[in-house]
Amino acid sequence: MKCVPAASPRLVLVCGMKRKPGAQNPSCGPLGSEELRHFLKQELKAQGLWRKQIRVATVDCLGICSGQGVSVQFPGDERVWIVDATGEREAVLARILATFPD
Repeated sequence: MKCVPAASPRLVLVCGMKRKPGAQNPSCGPLGSEELRHFLKQELKAQGLWRKQIRVATVDCLGICSGQGVSVQFPGDERVWIVDATGEREAVLARILATFPD
């Protein structure tokens, strides 16, 4: 093993799982995960925070398959949140920005 520095000190994880139609468990991908990640990336870039201070990464699964929204895990939070990728995207961004000192 070799340890290297992380690309960013903070990482937001967004579930992007896209299961086949008819799968036993629902998935987050069709519920707007890609659009949410793109929105967050653009907003964080606009504020000069992208890459050096924070990144948003799409992962295959966070283990919460509710079918009610997109699973997201915020930096420093062990919980997984289910969010409406369109209706709550501003709230997701605000929660991320709240982790930065003024």
